[in-house]
Amino acid sequence: MFIHLADTHLGFSEFNKVDSETGINQREIDTYKAFEWVIDYILKAKPKFVIHAGDLFDTPRPPNRTISFTLAQIKRVSQTKIPFTIISGNHSTPRMSVSGSIFESFKILPNIYPVYKGEYEKIEIDKFLIHCIPHCSTEEIMKKNISYSCRNYHF
Repeated sequence: MFIHLADTHLGFSEFNKVDSETGINQREIDTYKAFEWVIDYILKAKPKFVIHAGDLFDTPRPPNRTISFTLAQIKRVSQTKIPFTIISGNHSTPRMSVSGSIFESFKILPNIYPVYKGEYEKIEIDKFLIHCIPHCSTEEIMKKNISYSCRNYHF
């Protein structure tokens, strides 16, 4: 068994409702609670691997609170040795590559495989092969990555 999730948009905040205890936007808190629930489920289910298929964050430059929360949750999975592939989506990808990516931070955690450089990557976990294409800056680059991934897939 494996677990697939996407579009968590951590750090998303909208509307004017603020939590009275923390002063944090209620919608932002809701995304954190939902993500923590999923991490709890992953730890109980003990899948062979986990794939987050895009838009972990709502912006390429999430707030420090969001980064801290996310690293703590992903570290929980890392410590159980469950492989976790995290693919950057359009909301989480910087428009200019020179600014770097928050996904680089995940490389310090064992068993966490961030895919964020705008090009096809193949992740091998036991007998499983995960073909990953993160958000691409142009349609041309995306087509090139798809073509490359198809040429490198062998039945």
